[in-house]
Amino acid sequence: MSKSSKKKSTGTSVKPRPVAATAEAAKLININSAKKIETPKSVTKKAETAYDLILFDKKVKWFLTICIGLFFFLVLAKINGLSIAIWDQYLPSGNQPNRTILYSTPKPIRMDEWALSTPGQMSQYAKSFPVKNFTSGGEKIQLTGGPTGHFSVIFKPNFWGYFFLDLERGISWYWNFKAFGMLIAGMFLLLALTDNNFWLSLFGSLWLYLSSGTQWWFSISHPEIFMSGCGLFVCLCMFLYSRNTRTIIISALLGIECLMMFLLLLYPPYQVPFGYFLLICAAGLLIRKGAWGQIREKGMVKLGTAAAGLIVVGLILFFYYRDAKSTYEVLANTVYPGKRSELGGTGFIAHWFVEFYSWWLTDTKHPQNWLNICELSHTLNFIPIVLIGSGYLFVKEKRVDYLLILLGAFLIFNLIWILVGFPEWLAKITLYNTSPTRRTQIPFGLASVVFTIVYIDFAVKRQQFTNATLTAVVAVLAAVTVYFVNSYLQESTNNFFRFNQLLVSSLLFIILNILLFSGTGIPYKFSAFAAIVLLVILPNFKVNPVNKGLGAITEHPLYQTVRGIHQTDPKARWVVIGNQYISYMVSATGVDLLSGLKGIPDFPTLHTLDPSMKQDSAYNRYAHTAYYSYIDGTGSDTVVFRNNFEDAYSVGIDPCSPKLKALNVRYFIFDKQPQPVEVHCMRLISTLGSLQIYKSND
Repeated sequence: MSKSSKKKSTGTSVKPRPVAATAEAAKLININSAKKIETPKSVTKKAETAYDLILFDKKVKWFLTICIGLFFFLVLAKINGLSIAIWDQYLPSGNQPNRTILYSTPKPIRMDEWALSTPGQMSQYAKSFPVKNFTSGGEKIQLTGGPTGHFSVIFKPNFWGYFFLDLERGISWYWNFKAFGMLIAGMFLLLALTDNNFWLSLFGSLWLYLSSGTQWWFSISHPEIFMSGCGLFVCLCMFLYSRNTRTIIISALLGIECLMMFLLLLYPPYQVPFGYFLLICAAGLLIRKGAWGQIREKGMVKLGTAAAGLIVVGLILFFYYRDAKSTYEVLANTVYPGKRSELGGTGFIAHWFVEFYSWWLTDTKHPQNWLNICELSHTLNFIPIVLIGSGYLFVKEKRVDYLLILLGAFLIFNLIWILVGFPEWLAKITLYNTSPTRRTQIPFGLASVVFTIVYIDFAVKRQQFTNATLTAVVAVLAAVTVYFVNSYLQESTNNFFRFNQLLVSSLLFIILNILLFSGTGIPYKFSAFAAIVLLVILPNFKVNPVNKGLGAITEHPLYQTVRGIHQTDPKARWVVIGNQYISYMVSATGVDLLSGLKGIPDFPTLHTLDPSMKQDSAYNRYAHTAYYSYIDGTGSDTVVFRNNFEDAYSVGIDPCSPKLKALNVRYFIFDKQPQPVEVHCMRLISTLGSLQIYKSND
């Protein structure tokens, strides 16, 4: 047969795929299976009646079943990830230390969890979920966070367990809802962005969850912002592409739930950059997916449902804002954080590649100028190599993926904000002025993981070009990059890292970059990449311990004593004179406490202490407050406010001051033996080691 006849009989010639690339694609996305060509009619029908980028096949159903099953099992078993066992170190109780810990150790640095949010939620439970809680601050402070009896709790499913379970299982619901909600949300987001690549999406979900930036900031609203945002994105996609009326309505209802949850979390430092990230994902997916005809199907149903949904959201926001208006006005006018306005450019606490060195860092062992382990944590970052690899694929394939382009542009935009900063007008118009760079790096890290996962999915579906020269070039570029990173880290930390630690981290960086680059022909390189990444981040699972119940607080003698007194005199107010940690413990009992954490200032109380309001710059803020005895001897009843830190102030006052009597403060806890002049107006009612509890004589 002649060459011309051969060409005619075979049709257009196709460049063969390398074996490694074909095997990798078959393993990760299963696109070469012959069975997939002959799709059963039942599956086809199902795909046509639902959003066809998320197919609930057996693997997805098993994943959901396992997550939901583990969630309820852990809730019933009272399992949580709290570090409250640390109380046995700060306020020794005589009980066996760490008796509630099943795995790992409690972390002192998790103070925002064991000293603040957990006692705060316990206070709400003890008070039957009021919107006003004097112990937490002024106005209707609990509307900005925490479980309340307000209708807005409908949009805070992480708190639902408190309303039908006991306290310990309620807080277990709260904790595990974060964990499994984030895993499921990450899985669904990535399924939508990778055309149902289950194993790649599972890897990405675990990567997002196990990153140090997630685990070290787990107790604040990071997981809830992520899960509600991802849920909103998925619901929007299902709404737009669905051909089924029931699916459209369900997507709209769930979308309203996710939208309201996202908005009511009220943490702009995360919400602003993460909100932009979701918009970028939606825009990129719509451009990539196209199928505008499918979006127009059931057009009247979608328009009607969208209009009704917007009306419902408007009504919810109206009634919520009506109740919360005064609270937000006070919050917006605080010195901190309400008046805070950022311009960016302050950089990362450590370096944007510091996660490669995380094996050598702990909460007690890290460079002192890096503040703490929480502030320096984020995610393994591969932005440069993914940008290069994407460009390489675009040139070779002559095919552009707009989702990759938009994600890359978003990350570069955020890098500029973090490393260089914005002009004031741009910072304000984008709302980035509400997101300090130390906080921006968390959503930035999450977005970089999604960027990498989308790139891997794009690469394995394209023809792989094996090029030894390119592999060598990538290795050299990675080596040069890590050399400069090492130099920076050693210079900025006074040679904190040992040579062998730098060597291991450098090799890890080079190997992962080589595996990730699309031009290398290593067999199963992306599977190897996933395995190494999981191996590196798996130790982060130990950040939050496996803890059972709340015994470290509820069995503490101080908690039980105060709780008992409070039940006999529930309307009296309390104050701790001395150690602020005592205030945190006492706040869990449900008493009205003058000292401790105040989310926003309680001006009626503060104006009683400072009638002239001359010292309001010290207390007009979110703050940790501590009270100490101050008696000037002149009989002037002076109260002194001292602004110790951006988020803290102390109050010097005579414990027998008439001002405290006017505030109905009747119980006083001293952290040491008080002087007679401090307690002449009260009597001792209980002694707990060095702690003494007094009650006023009036």
